[in-house]
Amino acid sequence: MYFSKLLLKDFGKFHNRDINLKPGVNVVYGTRNAGKSTVADFEYATLYGIGTFPETEDDDLAHHKPMDGHGFSGKAYVIKDGDEYLVERSFRKHNMTTVSYTHLTLPTTSR
Repeated sequence: MYFSKLLLKDFGKFHNRDINLKPGVNVVYGTRNAGKSTVADFEYATLYGIGTFPETEDDDLAHHKPMDGHGFSGKAYVIKDGDEYLVERSFRKHNMTTVSYTHLTLPTTSR
């Protein structure tokens, strides 16, 4: 299983940011405060929810709320055994939702 694409609609410092990933190891790099940990936290929150961060105690939401005060959501495409899944999450405290779509059709490539 791997993430093929992340769509950080409103999460931390990101607004409408698409990140394409490939199978295997992907390296996310940047200067200090570029958002590297935010991307990793988004992946974790997409799979397990934002209230499950092991390193935080009180308000798990505060650290990841969008800087511009809008939204608080994103999407992730996950590929497992050749099938693509889309997971959409809203992380708003009083309106947390998760929607997943299974077995999306992947485009085939001809050679």
